Amino acid sequence: MKLKFIYTLILCTTLAFGCSEEKTEKEVPSAEKMSLKVKEATTKVAKTNNDETKDGQQEEVITDNSEKQTNQKVKNATEKSITADYDAAISSSGRAYITFAQDSYFFGEIEEGDLVKHTFKFKNDGDGTLIIKDATATCGCTRPDFPFVPILPGETGDINVVFNSTGKVGPQKKAVTIFSNGQPRVKKVFLEGTVLAKKAKTQEEVAEPKIQADTTSN
Repeated sequence: MKLKFIYTLILCTTLAFGCSEEKTEKEVPSAEKMSLKVKEATTKVAKTNNDETKDGQQEEVITDNSEKQTNQKVKNATEKSITADYDAAISSSGRAYITFAQDSYFFGEIEEGDLVKHTFKFKNDGDGTLIIKDATATCGCTRPDFPFVPILPGETGDINVVFNSTGKVGPQKKAVTIFSNGQPRVKKVFLEGTVLAKKAKTQEEVAEPKIQADTTSN
């Protein structure tokens, strides 16, 4: 009886151990499969993101190239229009006369380092189209800007001048020479005044140079 009980106990223990091993063996492959599935899913997501990034970069390149081409077309059209206007003005009959409201601007006394800005206004009093070909100054401290478009009879234009007084102390008379197809062909206007030696300035004044306001009305 005891032997039978012992045999039965051994048999049950063996069966239980075998079942446990079989269950473990089945679970291990299942975990490996899950790991492989997770790895595959991660790889798929990464590939999708990479493809989307490449597509976005290609779209940005295409858009950028399109904008550059559009800007170049606008620039070419503008230059072509200006050239056509210039050629038409040169070949037109009549004579242009350039007349300035004032030939000289007196800016008074300023301190060295200050800037003087002034606009010389002119008018085409002739019956031909006026072309301003160039505007130059006597030194690099004076910078003139002039219109690049034709000035029709009766119309007006501006010559904007900026004088930088840095390194310039004492009486000043800066000439700006305007070249055109009108009469006179060469015309000079002047900026006049006195530059005083600069005093010790605060840090704020050094960072922001004083700009003299243009109080004249032409």
